[in-house]
Amino acid sequence: MISRAEFDRTLTYLDRTGIPADIEAKLADARVKDGCPRNLKARILLAGIMLCAQHRGTTVMTKVHRLLTTSLDARQQQLHGIRRPDGSTVTVRQLRYLFRLITDLYEHSTAYAPELDDITRAGRADVFQALLDALTGEARRHLRPASAYAVDETAIESAARGKRNNERAAQEEDRAAAGERGHIRVADRDARWGHKTKTYENQSGLIFGYQAVTFTRVAPVGGPAEPILCDRIALVPGNDNGAAATLDVLGGFGRAEQLPREVLVDRGFSQLGTEGWAAPLAALGVRQVFDLKVTDRGARPHPRDGYLMIDGQPYCPSIPEELIVIPRPVNLSAGKLPKHPTKEQKAEHDTRQRNIDEFNDAIATREQYRFAPVGRTKAGQQRWQCPARAGKVSCVGCPFSIDYPDTVARVEPADPANLPKACRQETITIRDDVDLKRRQEHPWGSPAWQASYSRRARAEGTHGILKASDSGAIRRGFTRYTGLVRTGIVLALAIAQSNLVMLTKWAIATNNHVDPLTTIDVTPRPFQELDPDDGTAGGLAPPAA
Repeated sequence: MISRAEFDRTLTYLDRTGIPADIEAKLADARVKDGCPRNLKARILLAGIMLCAQHRGTTVMTKVHRLLTTSLDARQQQLHGIRRPDGSTVTVRQLRYLFRLITDLYEHSTAYAPELDDITRAGRADVFQALLDALTGEARRHLRPASAYAVDETAIESAARGKRNNERAAQEEDRAAAGERGHIRVADRDARWGHKTKTYENQSGLIFGYQAVTFTRVAPVGGPAEPILCDRIALVPGNDNGAAATLDVLGGFGRAEQLPREVLVDRGFSQLGTEGWAAPLAALGVRQVFDLKVTDRGARPHPRDGYLMIDGQPYCPSIPEELIVIPRPVNLSAGKLPKHPTKEQKAEHDTRQRNIDEFNDAIATREQYRFAPVGRTKAGQQRWQCPARAGKVSCVGCPFSIDYPDTVARVEPADPANLPKACRQETITIRDDVDLKRRQEHPWGSPAWQASYSRRARAEGTHGILKASDSGAIRRGFTRYTGLVRTGIVLALAIAQSNLVMLTKWAIATNNHVDPLTTIDVTPRPFQELDPDDGTAGGLAPPAA
């Protein structure tokens, strides 16, 4: 059973977003005629989808219908227009029809709405993204704005089957994408083939469907714990890298509230290059934290100033060759041993720890050769000082550094009589757009970088929660609707319900009930609930005189 309190809590969450009222107003403006007065409101259908995602692990409309007509007591059903006075209930067909009316308000793809002009299409796309933002972001209403987000893509398989290695199917997909009608037999005209991470359950690295870009809240390093909330999503076809959608969502943050200071991304984003990702992100004023691919490692000498850019940071041109490319261990943590480890387990753990220690030692040694930041110019550009002048190494090209103690590393330039500009001047200015693709706040591999990057595990945790059977079950079959808009709406509703549940768990664990929704007891009652105020049966007090 779904208690009155739980259903009302979900309705309150939806009402706070303003989405149900907006939908009803748009349907009224469109003068939608469905043959008879519509007793069922959009908010009831959306709440049913949210609760079905949590309690049934699906958003299939037949299951939503069953939940609304069997898991709510009769009084609630009558109150919300689910059950009529004659005892009959709304039908599955009516639920589907109402859902289609709702999704048609936001449809903007060329495949499903070819009649739209470019301006109307772009406007609908913006309104649709605003819908996703409102549904998924409402749980953070009473929380402080997040300063950082873990951004990641997760595959959302279409309810339709895609055709592979079929030239005719590919042609039909192209026609659908162009908005052409006719004998198109592609079941999901917005979905595309894309890549996904192989799992134990699904050994395929391909999916037919979409990529959901998720924005998971993360706390500052050493800051208070944040609830595991997916504050924003963007849905793109399966073959889209998600960069443009991610930048659009970040731009929406800046228009609506405080823009996050940094994003933690995987190499799927960081490898997109300067023009497609790093430069637009820097233009927004957002830093990125990421791991480097092997192909992005190594030294890149500056042609004029002579310093070496290594892994996004400036270094002495005389740095030892073995410190330029430092092999990275597979994992930066050895993990925990079981309570009673075997000899093999202990040996494997010791090997992992040894590799990590060697990596950390090499990173610490390389730090001696890194230029030291010494403030910024009036234009905001970073100034750097040679490591010898900063007291980190001893160099024959820097006379006063020869008196440094023997514990300081010594370097010998190849041509002491012809030192580069970076070695001759007191400081040099390095523009922020130099090697922008690899630039990060903390040197790659350093303890500060490891502490910052480790927070990205939050994104994987969020995806695990969303795909668990008891908290969304977002995997193939969680909906039977196709198309980007319909899939996106049910996905956002499922994430909204997961956010509401995770927010409540966090509030209980931290005793932080700033959001009134977290104080509601949603435990099902063993009786029919009559009192809409507190969820308990009314009329138990003795009659007054």
